[in-house]
Amino acid sequence: MLGVLHGFAVILGVIGAGYLTGVAGIVKGDQRRVLNNVAFYVATPALLFDVLQRSDPKVILSP
Repeated sequence: MLGVLHGFAVILGVIGAGYLTGVAGIVKGDQRRVLNNVAFYVATPALLFDVLQRSDPKVILSP
C-alpha cells in the first residue's frame, strides 16, 4: 500500500512542478513541445526499463 501512495505522490509532484513552471512562465512556446517529446520518447521508456529491470522475470513471463 505504501508503494502505491509513493507512486501517486511522485506523479502528483511531477504534475505540480509542470504546472508551476507553466504559471511562472519558465517554459514558453516551442519549449513546451520539446519537453513533451523528451517526456514521451525518453523518460517513459526509461521508466519502463527501470520497472522491468526490478521485476521478477517469472512474473513478467507467466501465462
